[in-house]
This record gives sequence, structure tokens and C-alpha cells, in this order.
Amino acid sequence: MQYLKTHYGRAIPVIPSETVDIPNPANAGLSSSTTDVASANQLTDTSVTFTTNLIGNIIIANGGISTVVGFVDSNTLILADDIGSELGISYTLYVSTPNEGCSIYIPAQTPDKITVVTLTGDIVLLHNCGDLNAHTILPIQVKRIFPNNLTNLVALW
Repeated sequence: MQYLKTHYGRAIPVIPSETVDIPNPANAGLSSSTTDVASANQLTDTSVTFTTNLIGNIIIANGGISTVVGFVDSNTLILADDIGSELGISYTLYVSTPNEGCSIYIPAQTPDKITVVTLTGDIVLLHNCGDLNAHTILPIQVKRIFPNNLTNLVALW
């Protein structure tokens, strides 16, 4: 039986994306910074050794989110999306599975619509999310949030 969870132990700011799921903070792995300027859609860090088993992992860096889709060498990863190629970008890699879904905290703000991907893969457009006077928690297990006008969303586990 499903129930609405009212106490959460983990949280991460939501970076909306049409293609990348919200990573569970419990699945965080390597955190480091880029050590070289890379080509677009690449991340270079000579302070660590990357392996091909990172393909499919989620990366958050520079306010963006992407997925590791390839491997150039032990110091350079290929990303699905460009998150910046400057020197010194802090990043964190997250294992993408298992994704157990999360609840979404919406701080007080003007209501708007939001498109989510549920835990089971349904794409749903929800109208009038948010409340100008109080926070809202969506009572849906969410894997991904598409870009929208709502800001400062937080994923809760």
C-alpha cells in the first residue's frame, strides 16, 4: 500500500531536464573539479582515473546536469550535454540506478504547471502547482522534471 511520506532524510536541488533523471544523493560517488579545459560535451580531470563503467552515470556540474555517454581516456569523459569546459568546474558523479523516485518540494511561489516523469515512466502535466503563500509537496513519486517556470525545487527522499 502506498502512503504519503511526511519525513524525509535526503534532499537535493532539482535541475530540470528533458532527458536526465533526478539523481538520488545516496548514489553520489566521485566529487572533484576539472583540471583542464575540455572540448564541448567533455569533462577532463587528471586528478582521477575514469573507467568505462562510468557510462550511464549522471553528472551535476556548473548548474547543469548530464549523462556520461562515452570515454575518451582515463582522464576524459564524453557527456550527452555540455556543462561547461572551463578549468576548475566542481562536479559530482551519481550512479543512475536504482532510481526509487522522490517527492518534490515547491517553495511558496506563483502557481504554474509542471511536467514530470513518474517512477513508472508516465509523463504527466500538472496544473496550478505551487502556492503563493505556502510550500507544496507533490504527492507523486517523480524521476524527472522537465524545464518550467517554477524555481528552487527540491527532490526529497
